[in-house]
Amino acid sequence: MANRYAPPQERFWAKVAKGDGCWEWTGATWANGYGQFNNQSRRCLAHRVSYELANGPIADGMTVDHLCRNKRCVRPEHLEAVTRGDNVRRWAATITHCPQGHEYSAENTRVWKGKRNCITCQREAKRRAA
Repeated sequence: MANRYAPPQERFWAKVAKGDGCWEWTGATWANGYGQFNNQSRRCLAHRVSYELANGPIADGMTVDHLCRNKRCVRPEHLEAVTRGDNVRRWAATITHCPQGHEYSAENTRVWKGKRNCITCQREAKRRAA
């Protein structure tokens, strides 16, 4: 464990459990599950710090996406700088079922105003309203 006066890079990597797959952040986390690192009196997202340590600054308008979908992962190879839109599209693609558990298949999905809607749920709502 690095002391609080150690260089930021040393303090950062002291809070990482490196494994064969994801490198898990063992320090503090935000309520949403992302790692949190205090750097020069600023709270930063740990995966963004890791990306910058490995690749340099993140370009304006870009966000860092977890290719592994693990919010606590800080392994640089699992991180990629992408646009916010690409990040949202990648995340949405991982959602394969509606909140009631029906599959978002071609036959059971209607897209309206850019949002997927479950046809089964829509039919059930109409039946209840009748």
